[in-house]
Amino acid sequence: GAPSPSPDYPQEIQVVRGRNLLDDSKPVSKVVGTNVSGDLKNGITITNSTTATTARIAAMPVEVGKQYTLSFDAVSSIASANVTVDIGDQNASGTAVGYTTVEVSNVKSRKTITFTYGTATQYKHLDFDVLSQATITITNIQLELGSTPTPYVPYGHVGLEVQGKNLL
Repeated sequence: GAPSPSPDYPQEIQVVRGRNLLDDSKPVSKVVGTNVSGDLKNGITITNSTTATTARIAAMPVEVGKQYTLSFDAVSSIASANVTVDIGDQNASGTAVGYTTVEVSNVKSRKTITFTYGTATQYKHLDFDVLSQATITITNIQLELGSTPTPYVPYGHVGLEVQGKNLL
């Protein structure tokens, strides 16, 4: 048969990228506290033994005025723990002005937060603050455009669907 694409069988070629916008090669850093380990590919473990402990993912690919959905799996070492998710919406002095507290149990579950990135600041990061004295493990972190969460896919994962004209 004729190779495709070819002049006899033209196809439109589009740039395709995965829906998970959170680059899993970005480092995870400790901001407050002492016990933060792991990475975005394999999961982050945060332990608060005496004071709030924060893990930070820097350089989130967000744009002012756009709506995003952040979703992740989380499990706690205790029956009920609070985690504050700071989505990097801060004023010029670095004070958080947009954050959400989620409850995490000792049964792994999917958490979802929808937000509109509101201000143009240099603080485009994602913080997970463990407020309870507990160990929290966070995995399968996904940031995507829009308000509808979709099943987790790793960063860069692309599913291709080729659509062509049926000429018969």
